[in-house]
Amino acid sequence: MEKLDICKNILSNIPDGFIFYDINNTIIDYNEAFLMMCGLEKGIELRGSEASELFKLIKVDKPVKTLIPLFPKKINSDVENTPKQLKTVLSRRVNHKVKYIRRIATPVYDNDGKYLGRFCILTDITEVKENENKLKKQKRESLNTQERLRKFNDFIKKIQGEINEEDIYHDTLTFLKQNVKANQILIKNIDFDSQRVNIVNSLKPVGSVFIESKEVTNNPSLCCIIRENKPFVVKDINDDYTCRYHIYPQKSGGYVCVPISFNSRVQGLIHIFNLKKNYFTDEVVNFVIDVANTISSYIMALKVYKEAHFYATVDPLTEAFNRRFAESFLEKEIARAKRNKAIFSILMFDLDNFKEVNDKYGHKIGDITLKMFVNFLKESLRSCDVISRFGGDEFMAILPDTDTNGAKSIIKKIKDELKNKKFILEDDAIINLSASIGFAAYPEDGKTIDDLYLKSDKRLYKIKKLNHSH
Repeated sequence: MEKLDICKNILSNIPDGFIFYDINNTIIDYNEAFLMMCGLEKGIELRGSEASELFKLIKVDKPVKTLIPLFPKKINSDVENTPKQLKTVLSRRVNHKVKYIRRIATPVYDNDGKYLGRFCILTDITEVKENENKLKKQKRESLNTQERLRKFNDFIKKIQGEINEEDIYHDTLTFLKQNVKANQILIKNIDFDSQRVNIVNSLKPVGSVFIESKEVTNNPSLCCIIRENKPFVVKDINDDYTCRYHIYPQKSGGYVCVPISFNSRVQGLIHIFNLKKNYFTDEVVNFVIDVANTISSYIMALKVYKEAHFYATVDPLTEAFNRRFAESFLEKEIARAKRNKAIFSILMFDLDNFKEVNDKYGHKIGDITLKMFVNFLKESLRSCDVISRFGGDEFMAILPDTDTNGAKSIIKKIKDELKNKKFILEDDAIINLSASIGFAAYPEDGKTIDDLYLKSDKRLYKIKKLNHSH
């Protein structure tokens, strides 16, 4: 009896809760820790009550997870319907906080193997479960980060291969559609020459979700995102401050507007709207910001490359091709003509009275006149013809699939149009231009660049001499 009292004293004072009930499910004994863990009032008397009624009193939200059943190595098989030892984890809310309780229920037998009842121990494992949950959350976040990096890596590989800015915007729209829930996505760029904000790509027709003010379209400086180069997030259009230049007919929703910027200069915008309020969490917003930052560097690299390519191949004053590009193209045209037994011609232009324009109006007007002349040639010739500036007031045009008769016909057409053409300046001054034009046809007049130049120069200076004699 003394040993039994010692055991009861120990069990009454341990931090774990215990309860013992007999074969008839009548509660024999328990401790106060058991009451606390079950959320029952301290001092309540349960002895003599049905155990099944007791567990109806325990406010368990839901079973969180049933662990692997723990069976004793040997249970007396002579006893029918012997309960097995079982280990489970229950969750319940205490002061709005989830509390995890591990319950171990084990059968009790006498010395003869007779089943006497069940003994349960409840242990508070909240801290352990919270640590487990933290590890699981960290694992999920790690997996999400890995998946996000994989997606971004695939996205970067895709845009790295693009050679047009429009294709990068298209890839971006596709990537956003796959990874962000949206009812509307707009991708815009800023044309600094015309000072306009242009929509270059969109999910759903513009205006199907919200109406955008034309004020921003025609005046980018009005947009606070462009002006401040910072993202703008609205989680609920009914409660949050919204942009004055967006009109939303919807009753609920939110949006994010993120700048596409490089070196602190905004190049464009990504605008995403979702009909569900509070959708734009920090995680979603940061994802969109990462997308904007990713494409900004590639768009700028593409612009730098195009600008470098432009100045490497184009005369910056007239925007005709430069001599270096023209001679490279001419080499390829000769190779193509040899391979396909094709023909082509070149025209050489020399403005007759350009010195007079410079002397009378100055070099600034002279530069404008050269631009006008190139635009005139672009209008007079075909889109497949290549116009280049050789230097000063000398130009060349390469005419694919054009023989001698074709070249002569084009020269006559240009001269007739030039006679009637009046180049009007800003102050309404009128300039009349005339040009001496020589030509050479491949392969009739030569099969090399030097031969073609020599033949066209001879014809040009012959014409120029005749023009000066009149």
